[in-house]
Amino acid sequence: MSDTTQEPAAESSSGGSESLKAFRAILAAEAAAGIVHAKPVENVVYPVPEGAPLAKVGVEARAAERKLVSGRARVTLGGGTVIMGKMLDVSKLGASLMLEDLLAVKKTCTLDCDIFHNGKRYVFSVPALSVHAVLVSGKGFKVGFQFGPRAPAATQTLDDLLK
Repeated sequence: MSDTTQEPAAESSSGGSESLKAFRAILAAEAAAGIVHAKPVENVVYPVPEGAPLAKVGVEARAAERKLVSGRARVTLGGGTVIMGKMLDVSKLGASLMLEDLLAVKKTCTLDCDIFHNGKRYVFSVPALSVHAVLVSGKGFKVGFQFGPRAPAATQTLDDLLK
């Protein structure tokens, strides 16, 4: 009988989409600079207030209902940098966009949204803050934005869209 051991296959870091390669390059640069990211928390216990319904407690609890939409958005960062994206969903408090490139969290910007929903066009502009970014396999990055103070016209347009 021969004594054979199997070595684990080396992870390939050269494959994947251009977005994934860019993300790996960012992580490598951060690691070289000594930036350490916190490990994800796997077992989280959320306190449940007495008498609170369980469906409203936890990670998925939302302050405002989201509506799936189709449209475009222009993200204008400080300094005039413009990034084009695709609208995924919107609520009274924020929106999710699909972007080709990674956008760091806590970046302030202006969102110019052009949404088509139920045969109508809704156009509005709001200040926003990027709050999360997630790599979506082969498609780019899903970036969540929290809206800042809105003009009355933008608030009315959002109210009409979310009816």
